[in-house]
Amino acid sequence: MVWFTFRDLSDAIDDLMSDRGEVIAEREALLLRELQSMFEEDGLLEQRAARLIKELRAAGSRQDQSSYKLMLLSGKDDERTLRRETPLTRDGPGAWTQGRRYAYSSSILSAETTREL
Repeated sequence: MVWFTFRDLSDAIDDLMSDRGEVIAEREALLLRELQSMFEEDGLLEQRAARLIKELRAAGSRQDQSSYKLMLLSGKDDERTLRRETPLTRDGPGAWTQGRRYAYSSSILSAETTREL
């Protein structure tokens, strides 16, 4: 199995287009640039997920032909991180995450207490 990302493909297109020794017809050049634009518009050129998958496979912590969930979380200063006006009130014993892994973002933003999550 060979891992090839959309970024790798886009970079290969850039290399091909900049190679003065290659003769590329105007139509093919246009189609290749359109393909790159589609990758960009669909967010397929972000490298965080691809880099993480490569690192995990290289470390031997993931096996080929197996399926895994991958969740990319935003950092505390990232504009995509959810922010509440007021903190959630913890209203039960123990950590509110016990027995749960995730909560819907709409619940996080609308809940007043951790019990509501």
